[in-house]
Amino acid sequence: MTGSVNGGLHVTDVTNASRTMLMNLKTLSCDEDTLKTLGIPAEILPRL
Repeated sequence: MTGSVNGGLHVTDVTNASRTMLMNLKTLSCDEDTLKTLGIPAEILPRL
């Protein structure tokens, strides 16, 4: 996460994202099924 509300970026890398258990290790993207099961909207997560 960098910057501020005005112009900042909400990003992370795959090594950090994989620790949340929300990332699919095969596709290197957020696992939609897991997010849906847990009720987590993908748009609130940092971009990978």
